[in-house]
Amino acid sequence: MPIDVLLTRNNDRVADLVNKLGNLGISSAAIPLTESVPIMHFESLVNPSKYRVVAFSSVIAVNIVADTCKENGFEFSEGCIFASVGSATAEAVRTRFSREVICPKTPDGVSLAHLVYETIGDQEAGGVIWLGAESPSGGFFETSETLGLNVKKIPIYRTVDRKADLLNRELNKVHPWKAVFFAAPSQVRAYVRLVDFECWENAVAIGKTTGAELSRLGFFNYVISKSPKAGDVADAIVKMLENMCNSPQSVLSSERIMDKGELNR
Repeated sequence: MPIDVLLTRNNDRVADLVNKLGNLGISSAAIPLTESVPIMHFESLVNPSKYRVVAFSSVIAVNIVADTCKENGFEFSEGCIFASVGSATAEAVRTRFSREVICPKTPDGVSLAHLVYETIGDQEAGGVIWLGAESPSGGFFETSETLGLNVKKIPIYRTVDRKADLLNRELNKVHPWKAVFFAAPSQVRAYVRLVDFECWENAVAIGKTTGAELSRLGFFNYVISKSPKAGDVADAIVKMLENMCNSPQSVLSSERIMDKGELNR
């Protein structure tokens, strides 16, 4: 059954967005193109007390670390400052760790690096541990290096493509779609690998980093949500649907669907 917008995120992460879109008469389907595989071992967190700041890149990282700590009876020291890239990750930290969080107004790695530096000051610079994806993006490390922060990166999970046969069955049930909402750069890359992509595809990005990936991979008809909040994303989707490109729309083609080997290149 054709839909208005494809949401490339797990249903539990976009339930509020789906409801808001439904109230606006916009049909949607939540189908993530990738999945996260935990790769962290508890030993990675040995001697974390030397770190002044614990920075999380995503809700996924928060949940994996929280589960690992619970299984091993570990707690971060009371003096640790928790930091997150965005508001959703900050809320996950509050829920899973019952701790306050510093979070930049602009949800990106560059802004977070500046906030961490401003928070811990010159004399304490150097005690930062970053818990996130295996291949991080967003400028956090580059900016931290420029500011003189010594950041230790501990990869928490790896993003991989979902199994092609199952994913293709799900996608074929809902195409064609008028626009696609991308919640992460990895979803943009997976989409380009999976779909008979055309540059006039209508897209909505959750933030600037995802928007930059859309631009890098050839999308020119996209909007960036003001924030990751469901209301702002819904507004961005409405804006896109109201101003859709007049060019023919690219739809998923069964001839284009790649096999598992091609997907994992």
